[in-house]
Amino acid sequence: MYNFIIFEDDPVDADILNKALSHHFNTQRTIISGENGDIVTLLECQKLDCVFVDYNLGHKKGSDIVRRIRKINDILPIVMVTGQGSENVAVDSFRSGVTDYLIKGNEFNPLFKKSVENIIDNYHTKNILRHQRSEMKFLFKSLSHDLQEPVKKIIMFSHVLCDKKLSDDEYNQLLEMLNLSANDIEAVFRALGLYINSLSSSEFEESFVDISKVLETTINDYGPYFESIGIKLTYQDNIPNIYTYPDIFNVIIKTIIQHVVKEYAVDSIKSNLYLFYEMKKNRHSLCLKRLREQLPRKNSNDVYVQIEHNIAFKLCRKILSAIGGDIDFNDEGEVKYISFSVPVIKEKDQV
Repeated sequence: MYNFIIFEDDPVDADILNKALSHHFNTQRTIISGENGDIVTLLECQKLDCVFVDYNLGHKKGSDIVRRIRKINDILPIVMVTGQGSENVAVDSFRSGVTDYLIKGNEFNPLFKKSVENIIDNYHTKNILRHQRSEMKFLFKSLSHDLQEPVKKIIMFSHVLCDKKLSDDEYNQLLEMLNLSANDIEAVFRALGLYINSLSSSEFEESFVDISKVLETTINDYGPYFESIGIKLTYQDNIPNIYTYPDIFNVIIKTIIQHVVKEYAVDSIKSNLYLFYEMKKNRHSLCLKRLREQLPRKNSNDVYVQIEHNIAFKLCRKILSAIGGDIDFNDEGEVKYISFSVPVIKEKDQV
């Protein structure tokens, strides 16, 4: 059922518009108010779909009513009703913040019904997007907090695991703590990926600016922490395709993996380490970055990596499972490549 308010001081005109709305919309409820109606009370106490305001409202201008409404609700559909079809009236109406305007005498025109339906549909869509943006902002603002502790633990535990004096019990206990921390990271990424993937491409595109601002905030939160361990986190704001999500998640995952790998790197076993992710939009694997410059070298062409006790393999596998990935290595324990698909890369609705 649609809910309308009509601000009209002429009872005859108000009755005509009310009957037209009843004719066009079988289920509707209309409140008729004069120029002295309490706007704040009417708007706050009613779940409204559209407001109709007479341009010449007694001793007031309808545009003054519109401006007062806009201070309370900036997206509620407002239709200015006028007996004058002049350009000046239209300009004044739209400047005050109306969504559309109606010239009296056209109330029963089918085009009027279509126009009202369209602005109400757009209003409901904006409300949904606004709610989603609010949820998304909360999710991204909590990202730093949710990931900070497990990341700190992983880095701290990786340092401790380098201690050769650990007993078997201490080693197993520490490994279990690593797995628990990886589980925490996995839960964050799964929840985040599922939520963002629930958005359609149009919803995602509408929210992109807000998401970008929150991502920049996330980078600012993470930046000093990662820089303290010698890793600079950057944000890419020049993404050419709106459906390719910024690389913040890739960077965080890479950072964790690279740090753990570097902790266990020794100049003994040659290994070429690749980092891949699936580009869902293009449906093919894309080599994201070859990590030679991140790992110890014996010469300019060879990378030497050995993962002690397969700890990093287990940890990377646990983290990567959060985004549908895996780590591959041979019988000698050499890392062949790491692959994963990022759940937040969007696909166009239409190919």
